[in-house]
Amino acid sequence: MRPEAGSRASALHAARLSLLLVVLVSAAPARAQSFASPLVGGFAFSGPASPHVTSIYYNPAAIGLIDGTAFHLSFQGSFDSISIDRSPIDPATGAVVAPGTPGARTFPGARERAFVPGGFFGLTTDLGTDNVTLGVAVYTPYYEQRAPAKPQPAPGQDGPTRYHLLEATQYHLYITPTVSFRVLKELYVGAGLDIVWSDLANLAFDRDTALGGRLCDVARDGVESDACTERVRVHGSTWSVGVPVGILIRPFRRLDVGVTYRSGLFGTTRANVPFVGSGSLTSPGDTSGQDVFARTTMHVPHMLLAGLQLDLTQHFDLGVSARWIHWAADEVVEVRLSSATASERDVPERIPLYRGYRDNYTFKALLGYRPVPRLRLGFGAIVQSPPVKTSAVSPAVVDGWQLWGLVLGEVQVLRWMSLSGGYGLRAMLPRSEDASLFDPLYQVDCAASRYDIPTCRPANRGRGVATGAGQYSSYGHHFGVATTVQF
Repeated sequence: MRPEAGSRASALHAARLSLLLVVLVSAAPARAQSFASPLVGGFAFSGPASPHVTSIYYNPAAIGLIDGTAFHLSFQGSFDSISIDRSPIDPATGAVVAPGTPGARTFPGARERAFVPGGFFGLTTDLGTDNVTLGVAVYTPYYEQRAPAKPQPAPGQDGPTRYHLLEATQYHLYITPTVSFRVLKELYVGAGLDIVWSDLANLAFDRDTALGGRLCDVARDGVESDACTERVRVHGSTWSVGVPVGILIRPFRRLDVGVTYRSGLFGTTRANVPFVGSGSLTSPGDTSGQDVFARTTMHVPHMLLAGLQLDLTQHFDLGVSARWIHWAADEVVEVRLSSATASERDVPERIPLYRGYRDNYTFKALLGYRPVPRLRLGFGAIVQSPPVKTSAVSPAVVDGWQLWGLVLGEVQVLRWMSLSGGYGLRAMLPRSEDASLFDPLYQVDCAASRYDIPTCRPANRGRGVATGAGQYSSYGHHFGVATTVQF
């Protein structure tokens, strides 16, 4: 709804405040339990076919439906909980054994609980024309903050998750300028450029040195020996770019349909993101680490989004969308280390961390209801398929079928300003894994074969670590508030 000219001064004042607040949003990037959020932009009536500022992310073509100039600022938060209960193992081989087996090694449960914040800022303007709309936004669609273990001063006794993950914090901060063109009366096309600052603030995990026989002997010390644990900690950052392109068509008066392709990040080999920085190696029993150079390479996937927005009646509307994330099959996070000085001892050149991501899908439906013109209520659901198969679930990737329930509301408090907010309950269906594809003896066999390539293939893919067998569960409470100014 466009305001009268007399409200423009107030709207401009609110816009200046929004520009000030965006500094706070970008200074504290969003992080949560999932690497790819399904709620970019917070709790809003948004999607690939919605006339909303968050369409800068969902579909750059759809911003062509927004009249005048609009600002959107949202703040989100979540309380997340993850539970990890590893199965008992045979300490000599690392194989899973039945509970109560004599001599078996058991593990305490690991519980992660954290509050994580987030935000989105965007603005659009049609420059007073009917055919061109510009937009720009700052947001974090990919983020991760994990801490399943609390590292001790020295490696060892760091808990059941240490060989997969101790701590991880990473995010990708997007700055996305976009443009939408009205090609025909009911056809819009849009494109943009993702300028991305990727930051790996922290990645820490332990290594079992007995498996390769370098510092310990597996025959003497067994697997997951506290005395044979070496800690690796790395961090780094980089710039990269991506490209979003979209199309929106109105085949019928009450129906809009949108499709968007969002590329992975480019500028490096195979479209991977290299976090170039530094790190440390801490030997068994030590409390001070050896400084190293580090290059950690991760994959940011391609994505396809599609959706429709349908006005059912004067009071009801329906938004439906789907998202396909194209992960690289058997994706591996690669950590490459080199000595900080020539006088220091040699360090491993390459450490593969198996993640096993595969293509996954997200489906969202949101029913809107307007009891009065100034108030809009929403009730919805989200279903996400698992990004990893059951045998690949590990303390580093706790994920499965995700089910969400959503409620949100939007009220037009002034002609030029609306306020919105919402709540979402997320639950992951529990996953119980017995046939884990991780096995520490893969590294033992590789070393014993004198590094024969076929024999070492599982170890070279990062699967030669502690088994991931056990039970995993996760849930979260999500909430957010937002304001939209339009004039």
